[in-house]
Amino acid sequence: MAAVTLDLLESTTHAALVRHGCRDDIAADVARAVRVAEHNGNRICGLYYVESYCRQLESGRLPGDVDPVVHHDRPGSVRVDARFGFAQTAFRVGFGTAVDAARANGVVGYAIQHSHTCTSLGYFTEQFAQAGLIALGVTNATPRVAAPGGSARVLGTNPIAFAVPDGHGGVAFQWDFSTSAVALGKITMAQAAGESIPEAGRSMPTATRQLILMLPSRARLSPLAATRDTGSACSLRCSPPRSPAPIVRSMSRR
Repeated sequence: MAAVTLDLLESTTHAALVRHGCRDDIAADVARAVRVAEHNGNRICGLYYVESYCRQLESGRLPGDVDPVVHHDRPGSVRVDARFGFAQTAFRVGFGTAVDAARANGVVGYAIQHSHTCTSLGYFTEQFAQAGLIALGVTNATPRVAAPGGSARVLGTNPIAFAVPDGHGGVAFQWDFSTSAVALGKITMAQAAGESIPEAGRSMPTATRQLILMLPSRARLSPLAATRDTGSACSLRCSPPRSPAPIVRSMSRR
């Protein structure tokens, strides 16, 4: 199998987005995020999304030429209206303001509003860590997860990410995961490939995957660790606790 360099992957993604109606600078933001995801082995948030981006750009569902609007409402609060465009660009345009606010106030809440899917939350939190800040990133999502003992979808997969700087412009450690037992992206990828996926030590059959994707009222995912992560999923809709460290909260719909 021929090797594909990250440079080629990024340039090809950029060209595909531009060809389907994305502005050059916005395409560069998204292509960079795809490159990082693939470099990290995160296939769900890498090339897997590019076809969907292109189709939505072409149909007009996803605007590829909007300029996000930054609002610095309070000293420790920065939000960006993505105007239903790409989260990556909205994050970039407000990032400097958020970093400055965190350093000046010791903490900042950084919210990305009205954006397309943010894909990997870790892509955003690691940038804060590289800037020397501890970052906690959360987002809500379309309900697909049932509470323990329940049968109705009441929560999203509600991912959460956390990153800590190493003091030298890098990341000491980070994590990024869904609060459901199986990330939705793994189900859609398995569905497309006709493969089964493990769930709680067993294989999820094709019929179950199809129900989860197609029948919102009848199929659902389980929380990652039953009651504990139902609480985690619910808490992602709330503000993080106070901390003396410069913590940045990054948020975008997924």
